[in-house]
Amino acid sequence: MLYINSSKLLPFYQQLTKTRVGLHQDLQPAEQKNAHFVGSQTCIECHKENHTHWQNSRHPHMVQHIESNNSVVIADFSKLPNDASFTLKDAVYTVGGKL
Repeated sequence: MLYINSSKLLPFYQQLTKTRVGLHQDLQPAEQKNAHFVGSQTCIECHKENHTHWQNSRHPHMVQHIESNNSVVIADFSKLPNDASFTLKDAVYTVGGKL
């Protein structure tokens, strides 16, 4: 069986046998430990072109709070299964959606 699949595995051999980093190893640089998001308005100061591309993409609209704009909900919550453990009033934000 290995012989049959070897032609598929061989190109990936180096990748598959590579030493992996453990899941519990902290890879974040020390200088970033206390970093926090300062808001997109602050980013504009140094990254105007990047911000313009970001602003004109779908990315800034990927997570939207329902409370501030309930039109972002596109799902029909009236069609939930009878055993659903949530309703629209339990939703806080959307992931994805329309512009």
